[in-house]
Amino acid sequence: MEPRNEFEELRRDSESWWYVTRRKLLRKAALQAVHGKREARLLDLGCTAQFEFGQASTYRVCNLAGDVLQSVADDVVALREMRRVLKDGGLLCLTVPAYSFLWGEDDEVRGHQRRYTISELRRKLNNSGFHIQRASYFVASSFVPLVVGRAAKDLFHKSVTQHRHYPRPSRLANTGMSAVLDAERHLMHYVNLPFGTRVVCWALKPAMATEAVTDPAWERQWARHPLAQGSS
Repeated sequence: MEPRNEFEELRRDSESWWYVTRRKLLRKAALQAVHGKREARLLDLGCTAQFEFGQASTYRVCNLAGDVLQSVADDVVALREMRRVLKDGGLLCLTVPAYSFLWGEDDEVRGHQRRYTISELRRKLNNSGFHIQRASYFVASSFVPLVVGRAAKDLFHKSVTQHRHYPRPSRLANTGMSAVLDAERHLMHYVNLPFGTRVVCWALKPAMATEAVTDPAWERQWARHPLAQGSS
């Protein structure tokens, strides 16, 4: 994608219903992660493809990765780097596209490498040293229309070019979809959604167990019953 087209695409994306909702989702995760902390450092990965942060970037309390992981060549390496720069007990909140059968040419245009199921994402996070706090599908309201659209495109062999410009959603469509996804976000407070076009996951870097240093049993016994002066 040409730089000018990519910039225009990002500008349109930032105003669309999904990106507005994603910002709300990640913002809430960040607020929960820093709640009660006097000092906190966050890392918002945005649309970066760079996952070598250097030693100066360690000890974050929260990493935010909105629709990033699907675009990197090695997602496990990226997850391990995200874990490295987190504090013990730190939170990772990420979103990724769901289901490989929903793969379309728009994924190729956006440079995606893959789509995920919850079980696949859980496995990769566990293999990278994370503890899964919660995982749910999201954007369930768009699931059936997207499945139908993908099937129709395959049936009629319609194609898009690498320079396709996606239509900008109308203000009414943005408002309506934002309201629907706000309802889904509130519903996720109580249940995990069984399907959707996105996966949302919250994962923790486990805190290192502090080894308790205790006196050996013989030393405690010696302290309770010391030898009398002059004893041999």
